[in-house]
Amino acid sequence: MLTKAEQMDERIKSEKRVTVSSVEHIVFDIFGISLRSIAADPKAPGAQRTHPLFKEWAGDEGGKAGKEELLAYAFARLPAGFSGEMVREVINDVYRVNLSGISALEASLFSLFSKGKWVKQDEYDLFVLNTGSTDTEVTVSVTDHFIRQTGSSVLPAGLYKDLEALGYFYVPEKNQLKYLSPSGCPVGDAFKKQTIEALEKAGQQIQM
Repeated sequence: MLTKAEQMDERIKSEKRVTVSSVEHIVFDIFGISLRSIAADPKAPGAQRTHPLFKEWAGDEGGKAGKEELLAYAFARLPAGFSGEMVREVINDVYRVNLSGISALEASLFSLFSKGKWVKQDEYDLFVLNTGSTDTEVTVSVTDHFIRQTGSSVLPAGLYKDLEALGYFYVPEKNQLKYLSPSGCPVGDAFKKQTIEALEKAGQQIQM
């Protein structure tokens, strides 16, 4: 069975010409994520414009451009033989949506709620990772299945320690670990990866 990233690769290959509209449809069909809605959301994180395809973009114009305009600019400059992975890199750069990362989570042990919708959810998930609408506030909590599996609603000590080291703090009234970006800027992919690794480690220990 193809992963979501591989399904996207196949769809991209079948396109005669990659456009903003065609990619919006592909992403929604496969991932259930509306890039159009994210582009229209004033709370959504701004584009980074760090991808090499934006190296000639005028800085002052970049601050005014919308996400769809930036995506169209990048797609017009895709090299011959470009891959679906490159398209996902551009989307991550502009929309702050890591589709390759989301695809890799299909077998994970936690649910992911991001930008107002469930990106990944399964009744047997042990944790919920919520990155909010702006990626500046991240929370981790346990699921009903975790409570059934462990007989407790207490967050695992190892997970608590690992996330506390990343800057998370405990919110007792909500029984969740929370992280607030000190700069007010969206958390980066490296931080998300560390959080995910901590969740997977805790989940695997529970299932042992």
